[in-house]
This record gives sequence, C-alpha cells and structure tokens, in this order.
Amino acid sequence: MNKRATPFYLTKKSPLRTKGRYSVILSPEFYWIKRVSLPVKRAREAKRLAESVFEGLLPSGEYEYQVIKEGDQFLIIAYDRELIQKALKEHFSGTSEIAGVYFAQNELKDLKGCTTINARAALTPIDGILVQVPRSCIDTSEHLDDILPTLKLSGHKIRILTSEKEILPRSTVIMVGIALLSVMTALLVEYIGYKRALSDILSQKESLIARYHLPQTSFQLKSIEKSLLKKYEIQKKMRDALQKIASLSFAPGESLRRLTCTKEALRMEIGGVESGREEVLKRLLSSRFKIRDTQMNGRVMKVEVTL
Repeated sequence: MNKRATPFYLTKKSPLRTKGRYSVILSPEFYWIKRVSLPVKRAREAKRLAESVFEGLLPSGEYEYQVIKEGDQFLIIAYDRELIQKALKEHFSGTSEIAGVYFAQNELKDLKGCTTINARAALTPIDGILVQVPRSCIDTSEHLDDILPTLKLSGHKIRILTSEKEILPRSTVIMVGIALLSVMTALLVEYIGYKRALSDILSQKESLIARYHLPQTSFQLKSIEKSLLKKYEIQKKMRDALQKIASLSFAPGESLRRLTCTKEALRMEIGGVESGREEVLKRLLSSRFKIRDTQMNGRVMKVEVTL
C-alpha cells in the first residue's frame, strides 16, 4: 500500500526534495487566474472560451486551462505545462515521488487572512483570489506549515507528467484496465451494429437502383444528385420570386401582362402604367429584386430582374 502523500507547497525558491512522496500544491507563481461571467452554463463550454479570456494577458508560451464553475461564474486558471514540468524536475529528484499536482487557489481557498509561507513570502486572499506577496509587507501569526498537514485535497488535480518515478496505485491500474475493457467491448458491439446497418443500407441501395433504373457508379449518381439539386435551387428561386411579385401593390388599371423566366433572370411586362408611376414601380421592385433593366413602351413597362 502506498503511504499517504505529504502536501508540499511549491514556490520557485523551494528547497530540493530527494526522497518522500508528495502532493504538490503550486504557488500562484506558476499560474494565472481570472473569475469571469460567460454566456454558457457548463465548465466544458467555458473551457472553449478560456483562451479568449486571457487574450493578450499572458507571456508567450503554450497554455492549458482548468475551469471550475462557481455559482454563476467560472474560475479559469491558465498554466504552462512545460514550465511546471521544468520546476518539478528541478525541485524533486532521487527517490522522491509526486502523487499529484494541484493549484493553491483550489486547495487553500478557505484561508481567511494573510498566511506566512516562509521568511520571504506570504499568501493572502484578495476578492477570493489567492495572491502571493512579500512577507515583509504582512504582519501575521498564521503559518502555512501548520495548515498543510491537516489539508484535505480537492479533486481538482492537473495532469502533469513529471518523472518516471510516479507510480499509479495497483487498484487504479485495475480500475483503468476494467474501464478500458468495458470501452473496447462497447466499441466492438457498436462496430457490429454499424456493420449490420451498413449491410442493410447497401442492400436497399441495390434495390433502389434496380427499381428506378439508376446508374451503378457513385460518380453517375452524384452527377444526377448535383443536377437535381441545381434544378431544385432554380425552382426555389422562381417560387420565391413569384411570391414577391404577388405581394406587389398595383394601381387600378395596372396588371401583370407577361412573365418569363430563365436560369438567371425574370422578365415581366406590366400594362396600364400611367405617367409618373414608372418611378414608383421601380422603387417597389428594387425593394424586392435587383433590377437589371427597365423600358417603357407606351403604357407598358418592361422589367428584367436578377433571379
């Protein structure tokens, strides 16, 4: 059985550890944090927006994000995995093991006031965000060394590959193995189902090809599909155009005398157009169509619009 890991608060100036097993709590020196309101409900949705939340605020690097929902807001932590890996390798060596890596913000969020870390630094909450400040600026009797031994860690561990000496408990390996076996079984059943469904679809395809005397090749079928879709689009445009024409308000004596259609244009003749009505009709038509040409022949107005 693995012995309980010792909580260890890591700063950039922490002493080297060469033996022991530790749950590493990263100081705010290793991450950036913001509490924000976003137009989403779930943490996984907020995670997609995390990069934009920190846009222009982070030093250059490759960042990952941890998102925790807190009421109607989200706590978003940005961290550079490589930077943390480097720090862990510098501070832990020999037979030392790392059981897990955590952020101080999550594990020490219940701190009520200023707490000493060492002779140089202290932790203090500001609007619910833990900040590390110089020790000389703080007068406090609270010390982090008194809190860590009784600390109950949260489930907000981050996955950081640190060294070959990290060992998974045997029970975890067994559970992971069972989970993988279950997933593989489910995938196999799903694959068999898909294969059966594909076979049914192919049988239906052959039946439809024979019934409607369709060509055998997918190239020919796609060509037919493309042609039908093109015809459908033209018919849809024509239907929409006719609806727009039907909504036109003609003056007494005016009427639609002729209507012809091509793939690209619609031509109409409006009879009974009195002097002065031409501009009114143009305005009406231009609000519904893109006018290509207009002509007046006596009291007949000829109009061509883009379909």
